[in-house]
Amino acid sequence: MVYDRKKQLGQRIKSLRQQAGLKQEWVAEQIGIDAKSLSRIERGAHYPSLETLDAISASLGVTLGDFFDDSAGTDSEATLRAYLAGLAASLDLSRLRLVAEAAKKVLGKG
Repeated sequence: MVYDRKKQLGQRIKSLRQQAGLKQEWVAEQIGIDAKSLSRIERGAHYPSLETLDAISASLGVTLGDFFDDSAGTDSEATLRAYLAGLAASLDLSRLRLVAEAAKKVLGKG
């Protein structure tokens, strides 16, 4: 049973990372671990420490609770935040400016 919980947590982390469009290597670098360690966490072979889990959540733009929320669908707040964070992280400065301007217009803040 413990193995199933590790695997479920790992799959949720992987899913949120992929939905954010982020590579394992990038997330691992952001949180100060190697990509192999993150891979072991995502496969359910290793439980992350609370400190590591907190760092992963910050890098994905989600809360710790989002890792354990089975009701989160593809349009959940966590998924959308993770996607936007991943998108922003992947853009060069000129495209990031374009996206920011578009967001300002859509939100009526620009």
